[in-house]
Amino acid sequence: MRSAANAKSSLNAEIQRVKTQPALRFRVRDLSEHYDAPAFDLVFHDTENGVERHSEAVWSSKEQAALEAERLDAAQLRPVHWEVCRQKSGNLLNF
Repeated sequence: MRSAANAKSSLNAEIQRVKTQPALRFRVRDLSEHYDAPAFDLVFHDTENGVERHSEAVWSSKEQAALEAERLDAAQLRPVHWEVCRQKSGNLLNF
């Protein structure tokens, strides 16, 4: 019983953390299947315009791309010049 209560408490704490944590504006996307080597780009969630945009740059590791995503997010940059890859409706425009 005690472990069930602890598990429920932990779950409630995690739900609360997710609710209060700001949504990620950038995510790393794996493009390796389109290349013959590891390749990752960034996707920017442009909520103001209702689209997702992808970076022009491609990184050879997920860690490198994640560091760039963190840098862009910390600087609160909005790369609206990036090409749109998905509209709000969920239709994929560019791989």
